[in-house]
Amino acid sequence: MRVLLKNLTPETISNLLEIIPLPLALCNKNKDIIWSNNEFAECFNSDKKHEDFASILKSLDATGNNKFEFDCNNLKAIVKVFPLEGNIEFEGYLILLNLNNESDLKDSIQSKLRGTAHDLNNLLNNIINSVDMLNQKLSNKSDVEYLLNNITNNSNRAIDITSQLLRNKGAYVSSKRSIDIKILVTELCNSFRLTAPGLNLETNLSNEIARVYGNYSELYSALLNLCINSREALSERGKIVISAKNVLLNNKQKGSEKEYVLIEVADNGSGIEGSNLENIFSNSFSTKNKTYTSGLGLYNVKKIISEYEGFIEVESKVNKGTTFKIYLPAEQKIDIDFNNTRDKTILIVEDEEALRKLLSDLFSSYNYNVATAGNGIQALEKIDQEKKIDLLIIDKKMPDMDGVECIKQIKDLGYSFPVILATGSFEDGDTDYDENLIDKLLIKPYSFEKILSLVNKLI
Repeated sequence: MRVLLKNLTPETISNLLEIIPLPLALCNKNKDIIWSNNEFAECFNSDKKHEDFASILKSLDATGNNKFEFDCNNLKAIVKVFPLEGNIEFEGYLILLNLNNESDLKDSIQSKLRGTAHDLNNLLNNIINSVDMLNQKLSNKSDVEYLLNNITNNSNRAIDITSQLLRNKGAYVSSKRSIDIKILVTELCNSFRLTAPGLNLETNLSNEIARVYGNYSELYSALLNLCINSREALSERGKIVISAKNVLLNNKQKGSEKEYVLIEVADNGSGIEGSNLENIFSNSFSTKNKTYTSGLGLYNVKKIISEYEGFIEVESKVNKGTTFKIYLPAEQKIDIDFNNTRDKTILIVEDEEALRKLLSDLFSSYNYNVATAGNGIQALEKIDQEKKIDLLIIDKKMPDMDGVECIKQIKDLGYSFPVILATGSFEDGDTDYDENLIDKLLIKPYSFEKILSLVNKLI
């Protein structure tokens, strides 16, 4: 086999190969390796291995598709060497290490995907926080509100996709964050009307609706499923109404009231038989034709709502209609004493310049004093300069010195201010960090409300 390339420089070729999650390298016509990716480099655990590999490579016949076996970190690999041909600026070979191990290949691909998803998460975090800042700064945003909402909606969907690329060994990861119910319901209705032309779909949303904490796509799917069920129960003159408002419910056990967001999906369709009402949330229950599936199923809807510490109820009368009521705990509003913030200094350590500036602007707008650094080494220097730091927000993955190592050195110096560690990896949520090092773990992407709430609780 020969690899034919046209009009490509060595730099262009290496850039193309960099995105392939396999151990790859390029060598010139003298069999000297001039480039390799990280996967290739990780196959050699000593300089001696490199020397042995180079020696075998140079001894190969230069005429064709050559291959040989090599011991890479105690794994037998088949090394394949392909001559590069075509209108390119150098003569050489493409080297592929085939570890002959399916699980290693899957792990390599998954690792590459997680790295890409981590970078995307950082970008999405910047987008969402930028929109939050625009919402704060724009006094009259009626003309652009739909655009801001559209950016937020699509960013939320992208976050849910990247969260699955960041999952650990196939386990499902639900990325939860603050959700604006008005935005979600509006998007749902706009999309649902496109799938059901002529459908009489109305909304009744209160002016002030608290935000809820959950997974945007999951909640969207749950409400969509209820809408699908309602549409299937309607006659030609049927109507669906989606409403939302804040409600206070008594907690009999605690003797107090708790605020919830009540979302109702009501229709005037055929209704549900009384004998079926008790079973509609059972896993195996359905009155539909089992030859097709039109949604999540009410069992899964209830499961999603329960995971958010909410609950769902249903009221129905035959030939009158059905109303599903979803109760979700309302997020607590952040009550910040602006007089108190003037005396507080927050150190933000983040290698992403855009996010670092966004966070700085955010906390400055709440009258906090803000110091910033781009990595762990700069953070230690800043702490020595500032002397008085009340709280540290630091990214885990940074060049030169990462967040965890920086925190350890700060603690060794005797500082005891609260620490928030931010990370773009959902797997870190399952990591047991030393509570003496870290006060709160913050998973990216996060909203301004989320980080403001954490800061407000810690200082």
